[in-house]
Amino acid sequence: MQVPAQAQVLERVPEWVPVPLQLLVLERVPAPERVPERVLVPLQLLVPERVPERVPLQLLVPEPVLVPERVPEQVLELERVPELVLVLELERVPEGAPEQGADCHGARRPEPGAASGYRNYTGQLLDRVYGTYLLMHTHQTVDFVRQKHAEYGPCSLRKMSIMEALDLLDNLVDESDPDVDFPNSFHAYQTAEGIRRAHPDRDWFHLVGLLHDLGKVLALFGEPQWAVVGDTFPVGCKVQPSVVFRDSTFHANPDTRDPLYSTEFGMYQPRCGLEKVLMSWGHDEYMYKVMKFNNFSLPKEAFYMIRFHSFYPWHTHGDYMHLCNDEDLRLLPWVRELNKFDLYTKQEELPDVQHLRSYYQALIDKYCPGQLCW
Repeated sequence: MQVPAQAQVLERVPEWVPVPLQLLVLERVPAPERVPERVLVPLQLLVPERVPERVPLQLLVPEPVLVPERVPEQVLELERVPELVLVLELERVPEGAPEQGADCHGARRPEPGAASGYRNYTGQLLDRVYGTYLLMHTHQTVDFVRQKHAEYGPCSLRKMSIMEALDLLDNLVDESDPDVDFPNSFHAYQTAEGIRRAHPDRDWFHLVGLLHDLGKVLALFGEPQWAVVGDTFPVGCKVQPSVVFRDSTFHANPDTRDPLYSTEFGMYQPRCGLEKVLMSWGHDEYMYKVMKFNNFSLPKEAFYMIRFHSFYPWHTHGDYMHLCNDEDLRLLPWVRELNKFDLYTKQEELPDVQHLRSYYQALIDKYCPGQLCW
């Protein structure tokens, strides 16, 4: 197993045990003439006996930590620690395997084709997946996204209930998903049930699991899948390294030749906040608009998770942080928490939908009842 140098991992540990760590950071100081002080922050890491191909682990930090933009290479670099929680990913690598691409901080970045049980972009569905992303990365431009916002913003397409929309997903297989080849409605229940087991007291979060991909009904209303499914990314600025298939799918996108849109910040201001960023059009933004238009009585975290859950270059790989404000960093752990269940509950064994339906209908009646505008 290969892990960052800061982590100390036992070869075999019974179940889950705390492993002491230390994270070396530099304290941010207001006056430029002052030399930043080195600070050692004690951490605890929980390591399972059997580590899956890729598993998110939480590092609990006892106090807020801010670090400067530049720190020595051997030091883990972070812009800000949201809610005292850092997330570290351990990856099981076959013995003797070559080192995968490292990001600018020296931490390992999962790439398409990396050995992993999920998001495996080298499997039997590769041709279908690659074709979808090639079309997406060719046609998703600033002008295209603005056109879709104007088209779907009024939510005047049709009226139907949540359950009616969910039933429509029985007819949809996500062509961008390299992990599954079954209807999306089953994935909705898999995700919701995973959240329900882990967070039994947050019924609104259970509903988020059920709703998170419901915007994919757009693909059944005539939109091509490249404008509905897949990982999202900001348009109007430079495409970052972790965007899937970045190096081979953007060559025909006209925005990449625009002198403004091809710069790091593009048409945005530093730390403007994701609220002001125009994301590639897809089911995330569409479902967020449906929720807002119909006044779902869910907490802010629910809206945010659904709006950005497909933004993998950000929440999983750490790109586009230069566009985030404090509120984005506060809510990032919630997006990552949803992602754990969105990704790691995908199984060929399908849930008993009829058995679960009454429980989720009660949640729908509580938070988003009746006929809704789509």
